[in-house]
Amino acid sequence: VIRQIFQNNQNTKKICNLNQVITDTLSIVTNDLAKHHIICKTQLVDDASVDINSSEIQQVLLNLFKNSIEAFNTSNNNQREIVLRLESDEARIILFFQDNGPGIPPEMCPAIFDLLKSKKTNGSGIGLWLSKFLIERNQARIRHEATPRGGATFILEFENALNHSNPRNLM
Repeated sequence: VIRQIFQNNQNTKKICNLNQVITDTLSIVTNDLAKHHIICKTQLVDDASVDINSSEIQQVLLNLFKNSIEAFNTSNNNQREIVLRLESDEARIILFFQDNGPGIPPEMCPAIFDLLKSKKTNGSGIGLWLSKFLIERNQARIRHEATPRGGATFILEFENALNHSNPRNLM
């Protein structure tokens, strides 16, 4: 996958519905979530049109799911939950990816998107770095916020493709 990403000189973006990208990703991870006794809830919006390479954004979501599953495996939490929540306004579509796992230690937070940085014993330190690379390649942003009751929240912010004040959408 990584080789394909870097060999692909063209970032083939198109307007698609982020709801569908989420739904398609969930169909891939459903068995893993069930195997690890993780409940996944979604809160979608009516129209989440974004101009993205859906395969790359799906890869980001798969990485976030993988990280959450691995984090849950290090905790004694019996009420394992991941929530994907979309919010939208005229300018943006925001995806909140939140779990109630053990979270990321505060001392690691400033470097979580750095290449080869990982808190996991067997972690490569590539996953979140690659996720940020792919998000930024799609003219979006990703950030992490600590959750007061534990867990991790990743916020992915996309430009609303239906924003008519955006010159790219006036064609």
